[in-house]
Amino acid sequence: MSISAVEIEVPYAENVRVTKDTLSVDLSDGRTISVPLEWFPRLVYATSKELLNYYENF
Repeated sequence: MSISAVEIEVPYAENVRVTKDTLSVDLSDGRTISVPLEWFPRLVYATSKELLNYYENF
């Protein structure tokens, strides 16, 4: 009996979108994960300038 190792590739974020109530992340494996923006209070109350700075450093 032989055992083969399984290589698992960890997906990475390709795109991030924010609407007035949702944060969505498109992953490299084709999935999109969306969560309520209220889970991230710092983003909910951030100004447009602060959000832009956040995404430039993401």
